[in-house]
Amino acid sequence: MNLLILHNSLDYTKSGVERVSFLLKKELTVRGYNCFEGCITGENKEHREDVFVYNFNDSRKLVLSNLFTYLTKYKIDIILIQGLFDPNINYALSYLKRHSNCKIIFCLHNAPSAYTRKIPLFFLERIKIFIWYLVKFHTFVVSYHKHRLNMLKQMFDIADRFVLLSKTYIDEFCQISNIQNSKRLIGINNPLTFQKPIVDLNQKKKQVLILGRLEDFQKNISSALRIWKQIESTGIDDWNLIIVGSGVDDNNLRNYAKTLNLKHYAFVGETAEPEKFYQESSIFMMTSHVEGWPMTLLEAQQYGCVPIVFNTFAAISEIIEDNITGRIIEKDNEIQFFHVLAELMKSNEQRKEIAQYCTKERPHFSAHTIGDQWESLFKSL
Repeated sequence: MNLLILHNSLDYTKSGVERVSFLLKKELTVRGYNCFEGCITGENKEHREDVFVYNFNDSRKLVLSNLFTYLTKYKIDIILIQGLFDPNINYALSYLKRHSNCKIIFCLHNAPSAYTRKIPLFFLERIKIFIWYLVKFHTFVVSYHKHRLNMLKQMFDIADRFVLLSKTYIDEFCQISNIQNSKRLIGINNPLTFQKPIVDLNQKKKQVLILGRLEDFQKNISSALRIWKQIESTGIDDWNLIIVGSGVDDNNLRNYAKTLNLKHYAFVGETAEPEKFYQESSIFMMTSHVEGWPMTLLEAQQYGCVPIVFNTFAAISEIIEDNITGRIIEKDNEIQFFHVLAELMKSNEQRKEIAQYCTKERPHFSAHTIGDQWESLFKSL
């Protein structure tokens, strides 16, 4: 069976979506599937001829023509779209559904509720979006928020199967999309990134880790900085906060940290080796407004880096058992987060006990188990 995995980049270190694609491709290839990939212009760094390259600036007819030619050439049986939202892709897939036997699977790599949040846009940004959609797609987009929801519903209508990151999101998706029939919805978790990492809890530093995209609208890093300010205000001065990653709010967050007059912290930028930071850090902070199935959370657990997380997404209960494999904090309650963080920083015994539970094997999240679920899905099409 020939499978085309369509996502933004071929660089699996770039984000959780690409990392999942890499792990899925690796597992399915072992099982005998021929896995091809597609990405946006500029991301095919090695100029591989068997990669489908998508240009956002191409017309919808050209996108359709290029995709149809590629599918025919490589005899693709299934297209797997990894969260790529674009009207031209939707147009091409809608046509293919009517005129080919190729099956279409769409994967939503966030909680459905993420699409109900309004992105804060300045007036000029709204004008730019309005003009871009009018010129490129001949479409009037007055509300970008409603447009994103419409795109989501459109993808559901096109897809033969619509994959969510957890079964806990099915009701949530139906509610925001006004969908009555959920038969085409399925929940499949992301697999674990690492295979039985070697962890020495005695080598842990007094270090708290934040690792992810520095984009405050979703990741809410500014909240973590405020919590850390409270930690420093208690007089704790032998712990450090390490922030790994980059993003659109990189400079804003660095400036905010200076405004808060933080002392024991460091922004270290992007890394191709997150294992090093998980290995040496004792505690992992996640203050996101919303997540889907955060890879960094499970990665931290695998390395005994105890996670403390705001309860802002339904699937959190599948990943963390409170006080056993991490701590779950009431949504946006920075005071509670501060007290729990301070308690864990002071109690070596409690921290080590949770860390030991975190490092235990979780076969239900293994690449093999998740691969079985994907294979079962393919056979059902």
